[in-house]
Amino acid sequence: MKIFIYALIAVCAFPVVTFHESHGASAPTILISEIKLSGGTSHTTDEFIELYNPTKEAIEISGFRLVKITSSGNEYDLITSIEPITVQGFGFFLITHPDGYEGSVIADLTYDTSNSIATNNTIVLYDSAGVAVDIVGFGTVSLFEGSPATNPSAGKSLERKAASTSTSESMTTTDQLRGNGYDSGSNTDDFVLRGIPEPQNSASPHELSLTVTPIDPCKPVPVIPNPVDPPITPPSHSFPADSVPDEQTAFPDGIILNEVFPAPEGSDDELEFIEVANTGSDDADIGGWSLTDTKTTFTIPAGTAVESEQALAFFRPDTKITLNNTGDVVYLMNPNGEIANGVEYGKAENDLSFSFFPDGGWKWTVASPNEENVLPDNEVNQVGEPGEPSGNTAVTIAQARTAEKGTEVLLNGIVIAGSDILGSKTFYLQDDTAGIKVVATKEALPQLEAGDVISLSGTVSTELGQPKINVADVGTIVVTSTQEVLPHEIAIPDIADYPNQLVVVHGKVESIERSTIVIADEQGASVEAYIKRTTGISKPSWQAGDTVSVAGIVDITDSGARILPRFPEDLTLAAVLGESTDEQQSISFATTADDRRIRWYLLGGVGLAAAAALVVWERYRHRQPIVESQPEASHLIR
Repeated sequence: MKIFIYALIAVCAFPVVTFHESHGASAPTILISEIKLSGGTSHTTDEFIELYNPTKEAIEISGFRLVKITSSGNEYDLITSIEPITVQGFGFFLITHPDGYEGSVIADLTYDTSNSIATNNTIVLYDSAGVAVDIVGFGTVSLFEGSPATNPSAGKSLERKAASTSTSESMTTTDQLRGNGYDSGSNTDDFVLRGIPEPQNSASPHELSLTVTPIDPCKPVPVIPNPVDPPITPPSHSFPADSVPDEQTAFPDGIILNEVFPAPEGSDDELEFIEVANTGSDDADIGGWSLTDTKTTFTIPAGTAVESEQALAFFRPDTKITLNNTGDVVYLMNPNGEIANGVEYGKAENDLSFSFFPDGGWKWTVASPNEENVLPDNEVNQVGEPGEPSGNTAVTIAQARTAEKGTEVLLNGIVIAGSDILGSKTFYLQDDTAGIKVVATKEALPQLEAGDVISLSGTVSTELGQPKINVADVGTIVVTSTQEVLPHEIAIPDIADYPNQLVVVHGKVESIERSTIVIADEQGASVEAYIKRTTGISKPSWQAGDTVSVAGIVDITDSGARILPRFPEDLTLAAVLGESTDEQQSISFATTADDRRIRWYLLGGVGLAAAAALVVWERYRHRQPIVESQPEASHLIR
């Protein structure tokens, strides 16, 4: 929570100060890190709000609320309640307009309202308890931290700084990979204008951030200079430390990361290593330096020396650092907590190490711990290159779900949730083997309905740890036929075995709160059904204990599996013996406005026809004109 103005009684001669909570020393928080308001004429809702976790601990933001406040003080929801989501340490989270956003970086979440942001607004992020986590005001506004930031013009953005000394220029150069963790408590001091916006999402590389100790209002805050750029082309960052030194200590030049070995042929536990090299002309003591993958940090023991032009490998049993075979990042930090050198690698090549060559950069090669790196004659691919595309051979969805990120695939399947029903530019596809989420990364999707049998070409990606297919060219989506879509009827405990597939479960209502319905079976196993605003489904008038059936798409979150209903028909209240089935239906069975109108006309017509038939029948029975003798009321209910 941000605290704006404190009158300190009997402290420092009653000055008025801005107080800043240290995100490193206090409870973890989330910061608003970048805001884009508009893309200009005809692109006024090309907007996004980026969040950043400036701590090394993952932070749960379930139930958080995002709002905008106008200069007149009116508050409008952008997101009424964020679904169960965790933002990883030093990671980003991207929220965009559901229709107008045109960026190539995929949104983690879109607004669940039709509101949009504009100049002279304040953006407020509330936690699940309704406490303001971060506040960013720009232009002429009444709510802000310290003083408001400048309105970004069309096509530009406001970006939170990495450090107090960051500038618009440095945030695209030397500070580009140092995170967005600077938070002095003043919007005008914390943000700079960025000429070319750079939205980042949960899949973007994590960026380590600078943190500071709590501000003492009676003591000047030490200025923390940017880390000195290392001599050999590393990504440069600042790493949070438990405390910030008053003065920077000089350390030997030429200490670099030299080799990482993530996928040995034998035991990963024993054989993985990270190697540090001394490229300087003098022997160097590297005691107190440390290695980290942002999850685990290993401090090199005091007195550890590396001779000039030599290397020293540190193995996993000592470092406890696990190098992921699917890709990871490793940093070398000096004793001041500054990153001196770092490397990010993609999918690891089996039994090869990722090694640094001064004339050629990082390459996969034969592992050589404590020795000079040697590049074999047959160079293998460089960092970040995905596997070879699968070409024109179709694969099953189960195969696509296990393929490496970046693999191009051709899929055939049946649409089980149509265009934009469960998210902007999103639909769900299923075949006999599995189901998967499909996202259009550039253009709007064609109109797809549940039951459409289609083929498509796309690229395997991930979102919050779950596989998905990104489709850059929606022209590759071809509808070949239609067929009936039937859900898998499953037991509640088995739901996690059907990710992204269409299922139906049965049970009793345990609770209904806002958009979440909890259903439990007779054994007590329960599952949540979450109604997304984009479906247009109204909250059912069910009561605890009602026997119900819920159909929808299985969505896997950090909190477990849940069901996403698609249509009102996916929510069914079971008939009770001896009572009218019609009275048990609490959900309208229309799926669109046109459908509802048509069905009301049909129901009205049927009702009028039934009434007319009843009148004719009564007239026939009494053999007299209706005008001479009206049927008794009791006749009308036979």
